[in-house]
Amino acid sequence: AALAGGGGALAAATQARTLALRDGLGVNGTGEQLRWMASVNGLRPGDPANTINATAGETLAVEVRNEFASGARASSVHWHGLYQQGTPYMDGVPGVSFCGILPGQSFRYEFTVSPAGTHWYHSHSGGQYADGLAGALVVRPPPGAELPAWESAPDLEERVLLVMEWPAASAETEFAKLRAGEDLGGTYQQRMLADVFWPEWLLNGEPGGNATFRLEPGTTTRFRFINGAANYLVVLRAEGLPMRLVMTDPGQYVEPTRVEAIRAAIGERYDFLVEVPAGAEARAYRLTLSDDIGENTSVVGTVLVGGAEAPEPLDGSADPPPPRGTDEVSNTYGFPAPWRGQPAPPPSREVRLTLSGGDDPYKWGIDETYLEEPSVPLLLSGGQFGYKKDRVTLEKIGVGEVVDLVFVNPTMMGHPFHLHGNEFWVMETWGEFPGSNVTASDPPQRRDTVQVPPKGGARIRVQSQNPGVWFLHCHVDFHLMAGMALVLQVGEPGEWPRPPAGTPVCGDAPGELLRLARAAPDLF
Repeated sequence: AALAGGGGALAAATQARTLALRDGLGVNGTGEQLRWMASVNGLRPGDPANTINATAGETLAVEVRNEFASGARASSVHWHGLYQQGTPYMDGVPGVSFCGILPGQSFRYEFTVSPAGTHWYHSHSGGQYADGLAGALVVRPPPGAELPAWESAPDLEERVLLVMEWPAASAETEFAKLRAGEDLGGTYQQRMLADVFWPEWLLNGEPGGNATFRLEPGTTTRFRFINGAANYLVVLRAEGLPMRLVMTDPGQYVEPTRVEAIRAAIGERYDFLVEVPAGAEARAYRLTLSDDIGENTSVVGTVLVGGAEAPEPLDGSADPPPPRGTDEVSNTYGFPAPWRGQPAPPPSREVRLTLSGGDDPYKWGIDETYLEEPSVPLLLSGGQFGYKKDRVTLEKIGVGEVVDLVFVNPTMMGHPFHLHGNEFWVMETWGEFPGSNVTASDPPQRRDTVQVPPKGGARIRVQSQNPGVWFLHCHVDFHLMAGMALVLQVGEPGEWPRPPAGTPVCGDAPGELLRLARAAPDLF
């Protein structure tokens, strides 16, 4: 059965895509061990064939089909980084913006693409994105947009770098073990770096360091780097290859800055340029990933300049990274400054959010509340939310109101928080460990994801012009599964866009939803 999603209020779609969510088998870097994984269109996670390319302002229609054969697995797709201005029902979060997609059914997403930048899409159901349901989403500026000089160069080449872990087992299996108190090899060095140790990586779907990128002398290439991991903040290095950072999420240009490495929290995106001078010698450069303290370093790919050949063998191992240099981006919220950025307005109030949880027992939440998915999507409840107050943390702000959200993190783990449908200014972060204490650049950077340091905190400033109900959650997938999320209500229900024609209704709809359905049956 097909479930209608977007529709009448939007112009005819200028691009249509189909994503089939399926079971799949993957092969590790040695080709010896088969592993169950989820897949998009039957391809490996991050396969370039699943990259969606669009232009800001166009209408994108995507039919997502749930073709899972392994049991009753409801699914979804969230468009990470897109504003969904006027279309909050297309955000793709079961229990918040829509009902999810049941096995054998499909859902048609339709929305205006914005903003321009490097984004990605992934499942927001259980641990499915950790299992492989993800892909890159590249949005280019519309004609006539004001651009920095490098962006408008006619010969600029592009490559996408979508990094994901290569899991040893399904996320649901691993999560059940964590709940049962099992030790899954999480990395600990004074603080927890990850709950589960998955030692192998995929880069654009390629395991074992086998991804290659050939660059010719005399060219400039833009790399769009996406940390699509479920567990790890990562540090990316292109050993010996100069990089110039030019953009961060959510499509924010920054003053071009040379860096030795890029530190990316889960969900963050960074664009950098690699300029190969004319006459450059043929050479191979290793792309490596390490964790936040420089351990567990792996080769994930190779950049080949000119006629260089990939070194053999590529076993995925790498030497430890060098000590951090002065040019390395050890925390990117303090520098570089945004290109033509604007100062943040003063806040009218602040909301304090204390992160809670740990591994004994395994649970993660906010203010001692551990989110459970409501049976009726909050956006469809007409303000009569009908959920248990001790199961959902709800914060309300007015449309256009400026509010500081202050995360206080007494736990031993860092938490990357992502806000759907909006962006925010990062004002400061702090903590007990190196690299945690950062004051905002001047003017401050706008982001949609921020790493909240362990034994510390972060202050972000939100001013939303996007009425609706928006998810704000930790992007460590196991922490989200355990309930580390809240809901940000922007405006009152009367200010929210109306549900599009054919919007599915699920759960026990509260009175306001039933009243709306009777008053406007064409909407349901």
